[in-house]
Amino acid sequence: MGQMSQATTRMSGARRKQTHSLFSIAKILGMSSANTMVNALKGCHAAYAFAWNNGSHSDAPTALTALRTTYQTAFAKNVSYPAFTNDSLDDDLTTGCVTGTPGPTCQINGGFSWTSPVETPTSWSAVISNTGASLTVDVTPRNTQAFHLTPAQLVNWTASSGQAGTIAADAWGLVTAPHVAVNTGTATTLTFQPVVGGVVSSGRASGSGKVVIH
Repeated sequence: MGQMSQATTRMSGARRKQTHSLFSIAKILGMSSANTMVNALKGCHAAYAFAWNNGSHSDAPTALTALRTTYQTAFAKNVSYPAFTNDSLDDDLTTGCVTGTPGPTCQINGGFSWTSPVETPTSWSAVISNTGASLTVDVTPRNTQAFHLTPAQLVNWTASSGQAGTIAADAWGLVTAPHVAVNTGTATTLTFQPVVGGVVSSGRASGSGKVVIH
């Protein structure tokens, strides 16, 4: 568990360079460090997935099996990928998987798949799907190879599921489309395109992801 705390500390200074993380725990061991790790990964808009059950130490690898099956071959050093946060299907870290030994497996960011992103200096696009029910999720392009943004740069995003907005890149040049809908049985194409000459000097992002200039 100490390794989780150390990793969290390292991540706070490496927001832009962080790659993907898969980890699991048996809830009987305590969730404090796991909660810290999840919150750090979420705050960094990192690519991660977490699974847990109510078993003993030896049951933790069982929780990780589904994540490995889904994601172990989904990442490469020279290919960008979408990072997911605030998935509406995420299990609750406090109330999820509190019965049975080991009982069911709970997950955060489970079941996603995507096509290899198509990116240029002026566009990033990927087709995203999920094996679960319809959901909404925040999506951040990570490990981009050509699509590089500067802090405060304005970016338009569109989703084939019906949403669109204009958002500003954060201090690390990361941009996140909020509440993207991914419906059961239907993949969602998500596209980001910088606004030519667009930089926000002061403003705030609304719930729709649109930047309101003041």
